[in-house]
Order: sequence, then C-alpha cells, then structure tokens
Amino acid sequence: MNVPRTIRVDLAYDGTGFRGWAAQRDPQIRTVEGVLTVALEELLREPVSLSVAGRTDAGVHARGQVASFRTTSARTPAQIRDFLNGRLAPEISISRAGDVPAGFDARFSASAREYRYVIDGSEAPDPFTGRFTWHRPGALDVTQMRDAAKVLLGSHDFTSFCRHPGAGRSTVRDLERLSVRRGDDLVVIGARANAFLHQMVRILVGTLVHVGEGRLSPGDVRRILAARNRSLAPKAAPARGLTLERVVYGRRR
Repeated sequence: MNVPRTIRVDLAYDGTGFRGWAAQRDPQIRTVEGVLTVALEELLREPVSLSVAGRTDAGVHARGQVASFRTTSARTPAQIRDFLNGRLAPEISISRAGDVPAGFDARFSASAREYRYVIDGSEAPDPFTGRFTWHRPGALDVTQMRDAAKVLLGSHDFTSFCRHPGAGRSTVRDLERLSVRRGDDLVVIGARANAFLHQMVRILVGTLVHVGEGRLSPGDVRRILAARNRSLAPKAAPARGLTLERVVYGRRR
C-alpha cells in the first residue's frame, strides 16, 4: 500500500452556477466542493476529504482558492491537475497541483485571505463582465468610502458585519487592508484579513456603498462597529461582485 501524502490544489472558479463551496447533504445541490470531490474520487478510487482556505458563498468566485487532501493514490500531481481540468474546466480551473508536507492544511495553514469586490457604475450593464460585478449605476463618493474603510481597519469584533457564526465562536478578526479605488466606471474594493466571517466582505461592501451614497457617514460606521449589532449595518452586497483573489501562507506581507 502506498504511503499517505498530502496534495495541494490551486484553483479558480466561476461561482455563478454553484451553491457555494461547501458540499450539501442533497447531491442535487451543486457546489464546488461536491463537484471537485466526485471527480477526485473517480480518479483516485478512494474517499476524498477536502480542506479549503475560503468557504465561498453561493455565487462568489475565486481566482486564488487553495484546497488540500490526503491520498494513498500513486497518481502524480500532473495527472490530478490534467484530469480535473479535463472534467471541470473552464468553470473550475486547476492552475497547480503538488505534493506538500504532511502538516499542511489549506485552511489552518493559511495566514491571510484577500478578496476583491467590483462595482460597475456605468449606465448599462456589460454582458461580458456582468457575472463578476455588481451593476449599480451612478457615482459614489470614494473619498468618504475611504475614510469609512479606515475606521474598520485593525482587530475588532465584527459582529455588526457578519452572519453570526453561532454560540461560542469568536467574531474577532484582524482586518489588515480595506482599500477603495476608482477606475473609469468601476469602483474596486480590496479586503485582506487573517480570516473572514460569513458574508463579512459583502456586508462591509454594502456598508461602504451606503457611505458612498451619503446615507451613512464614517462616524456612523464607527458607531455600528462598536455596537456589535448586525441589524444596524446595511444588507450584504450581491455575491456576484466578490472574488477570492489570494491566500497567503507563511509570514504575512
């Protein structure tokens, strides 16, 4: 019998047709984890349990997702990559597969995650990018949005900006970066943290958009953060504008 080893898979996917990353009990519910697991088990001829860096929600995309699993199969990383791409691309694309040390875990070994949210402020939606942007016509006050973003930086209890994870689970996260930049008709929001809570990025984006519209001030955002009350923050921005861009391992920089 072959010695068990750990495989890391770097992948990207269009989340439009998936009910998020996490596999569901009902096999008819299509998820990234579910589709990937079925393909891997077909190739490796053994059960596969995936660990993932970011459990993306329904409709959220990934450019730099990372998953890992243990296997006793003799299949090479190149064979795994090529088989998965043959079955799943272009909806799911494997850029790299490789052996990693036994202690590596895609979720627990990660030191930071980076997300990107794109808002399209043009008058008419673009059919070629519409699956990956929130079409919201009209200008936003980017200067005010940046001032509000600064309020949120650092280690805080983000209860006001997430779906609560349940009793006994921490809602403290270290938000290292929350940037807002404009390019033509697009407003791009970048977020980096040690980890994110459920819907946290989308709720932060929804809040910044309210600031950009003049419906909230940076001071209001500070009060919402301190209140630790989800009902005070705006609803989450649509999933389609959000992409997991990168997962950081080792020293954060």
